[in-house]
Amino acid sequence: MILYFQKMIIGNLKIFNIWMVIFKIIIFIFLFCLFGCSQSFDDDTIAVIGNQKISKSSFHKYMPEARFNDLTDSLKIEKTKEFLTDILKEKDIEKMRIQNNDEIKKEMKLWSKRTLAGLLFDKNILNKVFPEDSLKKIYQHYKMERNISVIVIPYIKTKTIKVPDKKEAYGIANDIYNRSKIEDFEFLQRSFSKVEGNPNDRLSHWTKLFSGIKAVDRELWKYNVGEVTKPIDDGQSFRIIKINNEKEDTKLPDYRYQKDMLIRQVLELWKKPLQDYFIKYTDSLLNESGFYIDKSSLLNFSNALKNNIVGKDIISGIRKTNFKKNIGRYDNIILNREWFINEFNEEENLFGYQLADPQMAYGFIKGLISSKLNHKSALNMGMQNSPLYLEKYEEELRTRIKNFYDYNIFKKGLEVKEEEMLDYYNRNKTDFSVSPKILTELLWFNEIELAQNHYKKIISDKDYFSDIYRYIKLQKSSKYGAEQKFIIPSSESDPYHSLFSLENGSISKPFKRGNKFYIIKIIEKIESQIRSFNEVKAQILMRLSKMNNKRNEKVARDRLLKKFKVSINEDLILS
Repeated sequence: MILYFQKMIIGNLKIFNIWMVIFKIIIFIFLFCLFGCSQSFDDDTIAVIGNQKISKSSFHKYMPEARFNDLTDSLKIEKTKEFLTDILKEKDIEKMRIQNNDEIKKEMKLWSKRTLAGLLFDKNILNKVFPEDSLKKIYQHYKMERNISVIVIPYIKTKTIKVPDKKEAYGIANDIYNRSKIEDFEFLQRSFSKVEGNPNDRLSHWTKLFSGIKAVDRELWKYNVGEVTKPIDDGQSFRIIKINNEKEDTKLPDYRYQKDMLIRQVLELWKKPLQDYFIKYTDSLLNESGFYIDKSSLLNFSNALKNNIVGKDIISGIRKTNFKKNIGRYDNIILNREWFINEFNEEENLFGYQLADPQMAYGFIKGLISSKLNHKSALNMGMQNSPLYLEKYEEELRTRIKNFYDYNIFKKGLEVKEEEMLDYYNRNKTDFSVSPKILTELLWFNEIELAQNHYKKIISDKDYFSDIYRYIKLQKSSKYGAEQKFIIPSSESDPYHSLFSLENGSISKPFKRGNKFYIIKIIEKIESQIRSFNEVKAQILMRLSKMNNKRNEKVARDRLLKKFKVSINEDLILS
């Protein structure tokens, strides 16, 4: 028996020893995982995203090391997280394939149509009216500043100055131009025109292309230094201009860097001739397509729509309208009720409601078909494959993807809530108050005697104020006037402020404000009011969005870093 127990004890000890060995191995593995498997960094790694190491050198391309070292420790961490967030956004966008989102596809389709129309305009219109050589010549003019002397012969009355009519003014201007060939221009300028400006620069001033009057800009640069322009009509006067001198602006960037800006300025300055040219081009496309509108059918269709449309909901209006006749055609396509339903279903048109207005319907359809034909023309010319278009497309797509991601994913759930806006409104109601005001019928006079004489008649005859108010309102005089208006005092010292002590229907005594004398009848006093929540909701949303932006950015950033299990080497960053 004793021997049996000895053997059992020895056996249990062996089992115990085996379990102790296993336990030690488990402890060793645990400690190894805890310390040995923890994230380690080398001297050039500022962070690790999964298995990807982010080097210190790549970060300093984003922010130069000298600038980074000047930051506080907290800002160093902040800037590092911003850098990592940009990397993670790109990864997340690529992973989620946001470019295939239906909303973005729809937006890019609309963008593409507008951009191709713009490129078509540039190629078929701008490049013909202003080819590259012409643009370079305009750039040379843009580089120059010119000192000019101006004689102005107005033909539209300003203030009380008496002026000749347009025909007479042109005759005077033309005579001055002819005299300038043999007489001193400064003498003519002193005799006929006074140009306002700096006291030391009254008779001449410096100007630059795109910085002056458009009518002048279109003509001035056709002349050389020392020459006098023929009379230029600016819409209010004729201008005769002498170019005294010019100097070059040497600080302007090279033509290739200024070209886009130059094109925008050219489009603005020569807008009308370019538009006229483009209209002719578009009309030629309409003619080639066989565009035709049956105006009688369109009138009946538009009137029927007018009775069925609610607000600007054109699709519902068309569906309610039982109109079976054809309205027109283009490119062998019939324009009828079904065509418009399909068109507006496929692509929202903000101006579609114009179809329900008989006065606007034809213009709307013509514009709609013109845009389709322009788009088709651009496609036929292969503009969708041009490097310029593809570059613009990629840039626009990147921007839209980023905006979509930021709003719908990165900051999802961080939007300003209705309850938050309502709480802000209740705590800050005084911010949304409307100042008190008074609806009045007002008489004003430029002399106190006039005001007092009328006031005496007003207090002796209760109907006199109404009679004189109606009479003066119909007159045009520099001595007196009448109008109905809301009065809002600018301060407690404003003479208007005393009107709040009067009752509705009462009439004030004559008082002076500025350089006029007033007699005012109080129609209705409107006390200070608090605007309703719905009135100021958009304003509160904008205010809170701005206030919360920094906080939300941090929350969204930390959430993204956590999602990708990012490890940051703070020791290296703060070293």
